[in-house]
Amino acid sequence: MRDIAVLHQIGEPAPQRWGNKAATLAKLATAFNVPPGVVLAAGGHDADPAELTTLADAVARLGPGPFAVRSSSVDKDTVEHAAAGRYTTLLGAGPRDVADAARRVLASADGAPMAVLVQSQVPATAAGVAFSAHPLTGDREQTVVDAVRGLGDRLVGGDVTPEEWVVSGGEAVRSGDDAVLTEAQARRVADLARAVEAACGRPQDIEWAFAGDILYLLQARPITTIVEPVPVPVDVPGGYWIRGDTHVPEPQTPLTLSVFDPNPGCQRMARNLGLPVTIVSRTIGGYYYASIQPVGVPVPKPGKTPPKLPGWAAGALLAGAMLASREGRTRMRAARRGDRDDVMHQIVREWTDELRPRFARRAEELAAVDVDALDDAGVALHLQATVDHTRLCLYHHYTTAVVQWITSARLILFCERTLGWDATKTLGLLAGTSSATSQAARELAGIADLPAGDRDAAMAAFERRHGRRLVGMELADPTYAEIPGLLAAQLTSQLPDPDRDDAAARARADLAGDARAGLAPGDRERFEDLLVHAVEAYPVRDENVLYTYEMPMAEVRYAALSAGRRMAGAEALRSVTDVFYLEVSELLAWLEGSRDADLGALVRRRRGERAWCLAHPGPAFYGQDPGGPPSLALLPRPVRELTAAFVYATLNLVVPKVRQSVALSGDVVLAGTGASPGTYTGTVRVVRSEAEFGKVRTGDVLVCQCTRPSWAVVLGSVGAIVTDVGGVLSHPAIIAQEMRIPAVVATGSATAVLRDGETVAVDGGAGTVRRV
Repeated sequence: MRDIAVLHQIGEPAPQRWGNKAATLAKLATAFNVPPGVVLAAGGHDADPAELTTLADAVARLGPGPFAVRSSSVDKDTVEHAAAGRYTTLLGAGPRDVADAARRVLASADGAPMAVLVQSQVPATAAGVAFSAHPLTGDREQTVVDAVRGLGDRLVGGDVTPEEWVVSGGEAVRSGDDAVLTEAQARRVADLARAVEAACGRPQDIEWAFAGDILYLLQARPITTIVEPVPVPVDVPGGYWIRGDTHVPEPQTPLTLSVFDPNPGCQRMARNLGLPVTIVSRTIGGYYYASIQPVGVPVPKPGKTPPKLPGWAAGALLAGAMLASREGRTRMRAARRGDRDDVMHQIVREWTDELRPRFARRAEELAAVDVDALDDAGVALHLQATVDHTRLCLYHHYTTAVVQWITSARLILFCERTLGWDATKTLGLLAGTSSATSQAARELAGIADLPAGDRDAAMAAFERRHGRRLVGMELADPTYAEIPGLLAAQLTSQLPDPDRDDAAARARADLAGDARAGLAPGDRERFEDLLVHAVEAYPVRDENVLYTYEMPMAEVRYAALSAGRRMAGAEALRSVTDVFYLEVSELLAWLEGSRDADLGALVRRRRGERAWCLAHPGPAFYGQDPGGPPSLALLPRPVRELTAAFVYATLNLVVPKVRQSVALSGDVVLAGTGASPGTYTGTVRVVRSEAEFGKVRTGDVLVCQCTRPSWAVVLGSVGAIVTDVGGVLSHPAIIAQEMRIPAVVATGSATAVLRDGETVAVDGGAGTVRRV
């Protein structure tokens, strides 16, 4: 018969007898406030009725309950195998429920040796987890505390986004808006985590709970995800390099880097359109950088600073290099052909009529595959198919995207020259024409208006349409389908605007009428042509991102996770998420039978490299700023007009605009670029990543570094947008114009200056944010 012991009275807490969880708590119970409990010693996955009756009798002596019935595995919570949530936990059990609950816990062991720990359940007012060292960066000086109201099972299960505190020395910084803990309580939890680390001799991941003002320790296990930072060489190429914060704000994982290469698509785009420059991308010190390199002009050697030329001289150098090089002459012919044959229109039609339906069909085919039902060789073939599809999509992505940039920029430049309009006013001619940008919000608003009986089916269909899309730019980011309840939560949070479409159409018509009235007869025909092209291309931007990035990358993610589950099951990886620290070729080699490589050591090193990169972000720029754009006067007209629009677009989209040189006065705390007109007063909600979408409430002022097209699903509920970076053609500007809400971009420091819960007034016309 198995032994049964009172937790606080176990003399020798041997893990092989009592399981790691109970043994650890028995040791810590002498120094910390651990809820009383009873332990059924480890054995097989069955327990006879007599053992369970004896266990229930011992538990009854603890009090009337309720009780938490938990597993305590002999192979769990060790340094090598810490993995919370593998086995069943049952909360709220009464004395009569304990025997059955223990039987269910043992059954979840699937035959592995298992002890059962039954403790008095803490009547938690707040609960959560804490890490005595930062689990992502490995910083031993930072303690991370995650908290939710009530019981902590929703947090451990991933059902809610917690309030997070980072406690370091004399500073305690909170993110999240629920005010679950006071600063003093967060510090008490942090002190508890550090004390447990001192008692155990290594960094710890603890579970804790407050019952009123009483703090309990519920569990402790080693942090196995912590890594020692591994320095990464910072090899800076010659030339001028701009960090791509508007697209890739953090270091990408090795899996993403092995799939995502923008250079072939950017090269194709520049050649097809006839641009005299090419956007070249490179990872420097772990961060994504881009350089705009003129055709035929030698790139300076690393460390060499070229002379800074005035605009006319730089223009003469560019024109001469184009004429002198075969590639330059080829591109000039392409630009002339594009001007003559209206290639911009052809590209949009190709996207609408051929590429979009083709990519949608392929995404559906890949999504229909039950990857987990395949053998290893089948998973390898499927993974390769998803990667091939994604690379093909990316190859076409940039040409289609840049057409939208250029057609919008041409209209802006024309209206600026002939009418004196600024970019925001000109973009009012396009606002409301990109149905893809606001489609998700429109669908949600329509579902919310349905009768209750029809709403569930419509919502399920909505989740099928929008669930299999990557939320961020990184394969380690989840899809919407993997964030429980997020899409459903948006159903009741949309800001109603039944007049939005009609109002947008009226505003466009009025603005176009003003333009026509203000133009000389000779300019009206040109205006109409530019407007038609811009309206045609405007919707392509966001649907292009959906079909060429978010959907195909989601299928790569799902295939990689299937491989990761197999590799973790075979103990080739410590956890499923380690798969993101391998390259596609390494995954394929393992699936195809090559098992010799020490993947665990490789993953640990790469995690350490990413931790170092996160702690050492690169500067906004490398190399010498070449100054303003070169003069284009010596280039042929088609090349000149194309390049002027491209340069304008990149300066207002690709280049991460930073703090504006505007003097702040009075209660104005931020000044940036007004990207969508209007004024709005609301509550600040700072969102630093997609993981914090759950914080956003109806009518909030969304404050972030920059938005992405995938965020459109959750942006129908906000009242205004404020960003650190971006320009008038960046995504936050476009989405705000489509939603008819104010936006201020390029503030440089909104996420640092503003705090969750404070009230601000956003003026999207003046480009200012002030505290109220």
